Amino acid sequence: MKRADRLDPAIGVATRRQIEMSKSLAATRQDLSLQEDRLRTLKTYLDDYGSGDGDRDAALSPTLLRERRAFVQRLSAAVRHQEETVAACGQRLEEVRIRWRECRSRVNALESAADRLRAHAREETRRREQADEDETGIQMVLRRRGG
Repeated sequence: MKRADRLDPAIGVATRRQIEMSKSLAATRQDLSLQEDRLRTLKTYLDDYGSGDGDRDAALSPTLLRERRAFVQRLSAAVRHQEETVAACGQRLEEVRIRWRECRSRVNALESAADRLRAHAREETRRREQADEDETGIQMVLRRRGG
């Protein structure tokens, strides 16, 4: 087995790992997008309910006004929690992206090493063939002189 061929199993493993990390990266991006959408929705609700109309609020009974304020507080808490979730998803995305880059770099390095070894093997073969041709030529010249 040629030296370059010995790298093929490692390249295969590294390539499969890179593909897995690509899928993980895509899933993490999708999750971040979903969480950002949820945050936008919550903020829209908070804007709608939080910017109470003074005239309308004055018309509410004290109980309904308290319930409305409690609801706005719960929405505010939900927005803060979702902001934390989005930040955590963003951090997770960056971590997955770093691991994916490491996998990609490993595949590139292994493929590059295999390419260099194959080029070296081709050069060695070319040199051997040239040496054989030179030897054959020398033998022919010596036979002509001797014969």
